[in-house]
Amino acid sequence: QLPDGEGPNALMAILEKMRPEEGPKKAQVVNAIVDALLAHRDLTDELPSVATIPELEALVDACKYNPDAVVLMEKAVENPVNCVTLSDAPGALELIVEGMDSKTPGVQLACMNMLSSLVAQNDPAINARLCEVDLAPAIIKALEQPDAPEDAVQNGLYCLAALADNVGVPAMGLNKDALKTLQDLLNEHNANPYILDTGAPLMAALNEAFAGGAEALLEDRLQQLPGLHEDVGEWVEVVGPDGKVYYTNPKTGAVQWNEPPEHLAFLNELDNVLGLMENLDGDMSDIDPALADGLANIIGERPKDKRVMQKVTEALKCMAHDPANAKQLAQQPKLANLVQAMLLNPDDEGILDNCATTLEAMSKYDQFQEALNTLEYIIVLNNTIQAHMPNEPLVTKAMNILANLAFNNPTNAGYEVQVTVPKTVKECIQEHSVENDKSGLRGPYGEQDCLEACCRDLLNIAAIRNDDYKKLVCDVCADEIIQVLTQYEPDNPNLFNTDVRCQGMLSQLDYCIMPLLTRNSVALVTRGMRKFREKPEVLINAINLYSNFGAMEDSEADAEATAYLIDQEGIIGIHEACQAHDSHVRLLIAAMNALYNIANDTEAAEHIVDILLFDFVIDMIIRLDYERPLVQATVHMLAVLSFYGPCIERFPVVTGCAPIFHACETKMDDEHLIEDAVQVTFNIAVHPDNRTQIVANRGVEVLLKILQTYLHNIGIIKGVVTTFSRLATDHEASRKITEDGMYLFMKAVSYHVEDTELLMYLFELFGQLAFLHENLGKMIQFGAVKVIVDTLKVYKEDGPLMIKTMNTLDNLVAADEEYASVAEDKGALGHLQEIIKYYDAHHDQEIKQVAQTTALTLQTQARVKDKNNMKTHKAFLYARLGKDAVSLERSRGKKKEEWDAEEAIPEGDPLEEFRSPLLQGITVGIWENGARLATKEMKVSQQWDSVLIKDMSAASGMKLPLRTIRTMSSGLGDGHVRKGLFGTVSAEEEQAFTVVGVAGDKVFCEAATAEDRQIWIMAVTKLLEISTRFPMKLKPPKGAAAAPAAGP
Repeated sequence: QLPDGEGPNALMAILEKMRPEEGPKKAQVVNAIVDALLAHRDLTDELPSVATIPELEALVDACKYNPDAVVLMEKAVENPVNCVTLSDAPGALELIVEGMDSKTPGVQLACMNMLSSLVAQNDPAINARLCEVDLAPAIIKALEQPDAPEDAVQNGLYCLAALADNVGVPAMGLNKDALKTLQDLLNEHNANPYILDTGAPLMAALNEAFAGGAEALLEDRLQQLPGLHEDVGEWVEVVGPDGKVYYTNPKTGAVQWNEPPEHLAFLNELDNVLGLMENLDGDMSDIDPALADGLANIIGERPKDKRVMQKVTEALKCMAHDPANAKQLAQQPKLANLVQAMLLNPDDEGILDNCATTLEAMSKYDQFQEALNTLEYIIVLNNTIQAHMPNEPLVTKAMNILANLAFNNPTNAGYEVQVTVPKTVKECIQEHSVENDKSGLRGPYGEQDCLEACCRDLLNIAAIRNDDYKKLVCDVCADEIIQVLTQYEPDNPNLFNTDVRCQGMLSQLDYCIMPLLTRNSVALVTRGMRKFREKPEVLINAINLYSNFGAMEDSEADAEATAYLIDQEGIIGIHEACQAHDSHVRLLIAAMNALYNIANDTEAAEHIVDILLFDFVIDMIIRLDYERPLVQATVHMLAVLSFYGPCIERFPVVTGCAPIFHACETKMDDEHLIEDAVQVTFNIAVHPDNRTQIVANRGVEVLLKILQTYLHNIGIIKGVVTTFSRLATDHEASRKITEDGMYLFMKAVSYHVEDTELLMYLFELFGQLAFLHENLGKMIQFGAVKVIVDTLKVYKEDGPLMIKTMNTLDNLVAADEEYASVAEDKGALGHLQEIIKYYDAHHDQEIKQVAQTTALTLQTQARVKDKNNMKTHKAFLYARLGKDAVSLERSRGKKKEEWDAEEAIPEGDPLEEFRSPLLQGITVGIWENGARLATKEMKVSQQWDSVLIKDMSAASGMKLPLRTIRTMSSGLGDGHVRKGLFGTVSAEEEQAFTVVGVAGDKVFCEAATAEDRQIWIMAVTKLLEISTRFPMKLKPPKGAAAAPAAGP
């Protein structure tokens, strides 16, 4: 120890005064002075003052003889001024940097401390000098020493971090190798918080500076892993039953407690890999996914080595984090070894979670689904869920894997059914729903992600084209599927949406619908629709579910389903969704398709009208008439809805005809739309107000254009013709139909000459048109008689067609003797005689009677023409002889007096006892499809040629000409009965009767009492008889009391 005070400074002065050229003893003197100063420093922490350039130069010179003299520069970094002086002194800074590489720890640490002080000044001049002397590379080199003191590491990292902040990494002179050194230090000193906290941002700065540097380093380490793994050989770490760890070599049979160095080195290298991945913040987008192949091999060869599995599976989880990487990884079937790792480490939730996370990311892709396409893998996943049911993150991932594997994959879905995955899903929903939360920590909702994964798996199983799968899912999980609808959070539409999609898939099978409906699915789904009103995609799925609910094949079940949709506000939910998104075309199309399925009975139709949904539909088709698919779907729906009374009656209120015809005119090329539009028009034309609007909105013109365009489509032709039959009650429409339509009718017949149903409809129309005398000329002009006669010739065996044909011919020839002459010229009489013979042989007196009557009319009119071309109405009276008229074969050439003798016209009024009830009429309920549509008044017309069915409070109604009525039958008809929600619904059998038309059309009625029915049927039956045999006796005799007004 030197004397206090000036002792160290005196020695420093001697060093300063020595000259470089002084004699050979200089080395001894310098070493002695330096050793003395260092010893004094060690004992007292006192150093000589070093504040000038000469003093620093002296120490630089001393270092030539004793390198440890660099430590004596410590005084030069005590203040900022001295630090600047030090940086300016020639050779001083270089010596300190070299000192970091000293083999003497004290010297190394002292140099690190001095450099730390210099860096801390953040002086531009000092920083420039530090970069000039390559401080950063020197620090990296020093830190690469295997036994670098921890203090030196801390100071070195501080210098690097501070210098990176002060001047930036590019100015520091480092290269990418620094990344590896830095990572090794962080791994080696992973228990030192200061080193970790300082090194992490430095690592990030280096990664940013060396773009791809960290990635390249990571790839390099991944490439080296297989070699290190080979060095480990067969050594495996094993955890015994008592928890103790030992190492075994199955190949040699060796067992030892100490960890083999190769095994430890391999684990350390895995730590290095994980450290690099962590430094990259999990961004593996620039890492070659093919390098995962080595990791997959390690899993396959060492699945029981827990620590290895923990690290390798963690590394794979990081690599699969990036979606693009996961897609590439999915092409490596070896990664299916992860399932083996799960199988052999069933109790290690860390390994299980790593494996499940990676498998979840890859199982979204078809390639990897094929790799996992084995029963054994499905079993492992299912068992993992069952064994770790409370572990929500793990269960969610495993369930998502199963859901991904089942997606569009019948094989995997079949495996899941085989190992009872739906039962596992059931238990999982129960476990993770709020009802089973014993901890009370979940709040009011279930585990959202887990429940959604469960629903996804059920959805994907049910989506396979296998009804047994749907039945199984429904049988096992119906309660839980509905339970999920009470678990979703208000701001999470995904769970609700997935559940609804699952129900939608199940509801494709009628078997599954009632279990869902009876569990209040509609009420809960409608509630969800209101919560997620702003989510159109969610609403569309809910609407599609309701569409399935409304499309059951069994009529009784379908009616019950409709009742649920009405009572639990499902249809209202559809309406609200449409209102919220009144321009969202996909949603509106879904709604129209749903209503098409739902609106197939009166209750649904009435409900749709009552909630003003029908009004919305008409307004929508007007607003969005340019959206062709939407217009198609809407008209298609209306083709069903317009079958029912409430809708028919609402049509004229909202002027619903106009948009239908506008759609036809603007989309005339759309054949399916036209078919539906014609059906709508036919349905609504039953109502007089609709007929008025059809005519007013150019409906006749549009229908004629449709007929002209679609003469190849027999369905459209029939629809137009039958619609015209209803419209022809309007004189203006009748004229227009005849004037512009007869040519088209004849053309249609020529195109479809073998379609007898078309002929029936056409002759029905001709009969309606013939009521207006001015139409007859056009009908004859365009060949109506020829078609009629040809029909008599070709289809005489078709009884109903013959009746319709002969009635039409009878009406035509009765109107004018010229028309009779035309018919006679075309051979009508001969064909009628053939028909009489045919049906006499087949004992069908009804058709025979019609043929005889028509023949009589034809012959009578022909005689009138022969007699000065003058009509003799007296002669025409004999055209309506009764059923006992003699055969035309025997009667050919008989005089008129002989005809009179065959059947005398009854004297008096044959309808006298029935006129009072016929005039007064009866009150009847009109039924259709098992539903009572309305209450009407039924009575005879003033002209005694028709039966009227009138509204109770209006003059409008339906007119049934007597010639169109075939019979009145008592009892229940098809339209009187249906199976409903609470059993069979029907009219009263004792009061029910049916008006049967000659074309097979029917009106189903119910009288107020059984007595009313009996009297009415007797009266109308007599009226029909007189109409056929003695039409001249239909009206009351002159002088009889005038009939009260009974409509048009």
